[in-house]
Amino acid sequence: MRSRHEIRRSGLVLALLAGCATTPDLSRLDLDSWLELRARDFAIVADIADADLRRYAEDLAILVAVAGRLTNVSPAISQVPVRVVLAPPDVYGALVREPRIPGIATTRLEGHWLLVRLDETASFTQETLLHEYTHFLEHKNRRVSYPLWYGEGFAELLSTVHRRDDLVSAGAAPWDRLYALRRTPKLDLEPIFAQRRDNVVRDVDLFYALSWATVHYLSEAPERRVQLQRFLALRRDDVPWRDAVTRAFDASVEQLSERVDAHVRAILRGVPSEIAAYQASELALDRDWQVGQVSAAEVAAELGDIALPLTSLAARAEPVACDFFAHAVEEDPRHARARAASALCDARAGDFEAADVQISDALRAAPDDSRVAVRAGQIEVLRARADSPGADDARRTAREAFVRATALAPADPVAWAELGASYAEDDRDPQPGIDALERAQTLGAWDADVNLDLGRLLLRAGRRDAARERFAEVARIADGDPAREAERLLAELAPGAEAP
Repeated sequence: MRSRHEIRRSGLVLALLAGCATTPDLSRLDLDSWLELRARDFAIVADIADADLRRYAEDLAILVAVAGRLTNVSPAISQVPVRVVLAPPDVYGALVREPRIPGIATTRLEGHWLLVRLDETASFTQETLLHEYTHFLEHKNRRVSYPLWYGEGFAELLSTVHRRDDLVSAGAAPWDRLYALRRTPKLDLEPIFAQRRDNVVRDVDLFYALSWATVHYLSEAPERRVQLQRFLALRRDDVPWRDAVTRAFDASVEQLSERVDAHVRAILRGVPSEIAAYQASELALDRDWQVGQVSAAEVAAELGDIALPLTSLAARAEPVACDFFAHAVEEDPRHARARAASALCDARAGDFEAADVQISDALRAAPDDSRVAVRAGQIEVLRARADSPGADDARRTAREAFVRATALAPADPVAWAELGASYAEDDRDPQPGIDALERAQTLGAWDADVNLDLGRLLLRAGRRDAARERFAEVARIADGDPAREAERLLAELAPGAEAP
């Protein structure tokens, strides 16, 4: 039996999207004839027929409406774009090398991306799409962290929202989760409650099954939903999970395990598992869609953006991302953003001569494009970091490029974030950088690097308590390298530690 999903952590996603020793031949991929559907809450880019694209859009519209009825998900539109890419297996495989993972969701400062593999079975694609979109709903316009079991269980719960004629139901039991639960003699919830976000899950199928069963049980009745929200609030206040279970559910974890176990055994005996049903005609479904064709260059550039975060200046570029940008330029030499991204790839590889040629072409083609200006500034930051004799000039030029980007697009969080980060590169007055980063926070999705940069500048300004709050938030919400860096900085700020 294959698993529909894998544990999604930012470190895992980055590993999947990073280039391997050999990169695929992108010339073999068919990026022509793709369509884009734009809706109120999302946009879908896919290599499928118009009718199929509209069907998946309706699936998401139904999910959004049901989540608004069944949960406390904010009804507001996301403050940053939500982009869904439904990719054929060969295109998907160029980005995600692990075949057991049919979809990923990633959130960055400038937007949310969902990448889903088109399966030969449409229902499988649908469930993956709904699962990944639920991860976005979980964090939309919020700066909070949820336990891993809740995030995955919540996504599993809503992944089976479906419509039959005019009836929309939620809560149907996923067959593969029931398979894992049926082979477990007695359910024990301690492993999922004790699971840390930065630890590897040993039994993925059982983890997902227990997570689904727990969220399903706690979502079945209004009073349990209240208890669940109380538990999540206690965990956000750093109450230990055992104490939070006792206080929220008025039960020990052993007693809660027995209740969930009885709930699952009833479903296995045939008790209907649906927890909510609605008339589709009564749901406020968004069908105000615009559908159009997308050029091969645009598709290649979008896939490159998924693999290479816009704010990433890591020392090594992901080869597949750079290959996609180069492919976009081959398809359309006038595609300024793809050319600017290719220039950044050159700079990250240390080839500033090639980078200068490409970024100059991009700036001539699109002098008023803020994202091209951002890439030009990022190249100068890398030049300064390379300890070249003109490092001071490069830093000054970078900041000028970022200032221009904020003028061209005052609502672009990336432009403000890069401007703010540039102040962390020198020892000048940090206040302009603080102002820029706070503006980025207001405009964009939650981002660990923005908070780390802001904390460092606050610390330099002597605002230790405010800096500590930024680092603590990163340590609580993020994982991987950002979380470890935040914990290191917090340790330096601990009482008795030597002042940095």
